[in-house]
Amino acid sequence: MKIRRVGVGSFAEHYYSAKEMYDLLDKAGFIDIEIFRCSFAHFNLAGPLFMIAKKVESFIEDNIPYLAYNLIASGKKPD
Repeated sequence: MKIRRVGVGSFAEHYYSAKEMYDLLDKAGFIDIEIFRCSFAHFNLAGPLFMIAKKVESFIEDNIPYLAYNLIASGKKPD
């Protein structure tokens, strides 16, 4: 596997906290809101990428927590 370079761009992204996600869904009228966290290395990655992610996972979780987890939000819109 050849990786020529890895880059990080600034795209004016905003990483939402669990509370911010909850508040957004609540304000939009959703009920039964649930927020889950899934470590990024446990996301569906191809084999070699998964192994690399597992190796750097603890460093990222300790030092860059907003990048470490995928937030999964769910809710129901009342009829």
